[in-house]
Amino acid sequence: MNRLTVSLLALVWILPAIGCRSGSSKAGEMVVARAAEQHSAWYITDLGSKVIDIPESFGGISVDGMWYATSSIRDKQLIAPIAVKIDCSRPVKICREVDATVAMGILQPETTDYAISKWNRDQLIAEDTDEGKCDITHRLVMDFQSQTVTLTDLPSQVDSAECRMYKDANSYILHGGQVMLYPPATYDPLEKK
Repeated sequence: MNRLTVSLLALVWILPAIGCRSGSSKAGEMVVARAAEQHSAWYITDLGSKVIDIPESFGGISVDGMWYATSSIRDKQLIAPIAVKIDCSRPVKICREVDATVAMGILQPETTDYAISKWNRDQLIAEDTDEGKCDITHRLVMDFQSQTVTLTDLPSQVDSAECRMYKDANSYILHGGQVMLYPPATYDPLEKK
């Protein structure tokens, strides 16, 4: 069963569970209604951490999903869900991560490039170095045997007061799935505010 099928099945399960009902106005047409008093909430379809289906295709690899902290400590959790797509190219020796998150109600896109330092039949390792004061390296590891993708923040400069909060490494694991805000907020770019 592919990810899209699993996602659609999860959506069919989630909608009735959160108070939506479906009916048919014409043959083959589905109508979804929601109660006016419902508030939007995040719903996550988590398909697990085995996100690598094919280790390499035409000199590249692509994975997508959501980052989860590997720690169970509350202070090390992400403050908002992050949807991610990572494309790696063997000829260019770059992995590009494109992500989007809604933090404090603001949609934020971000792109990060990682230089590939190792790519063999067992794993791919790529890193970027933050040139900021705290000099944090972000190490991306794709383990082809376990089919997992992890990201670790490795601080190398923790002497100053502002960098001490980064003294411990943080790590994240990519899970397949989607993040959905339901019921969705309406969007009308021509609406007067």
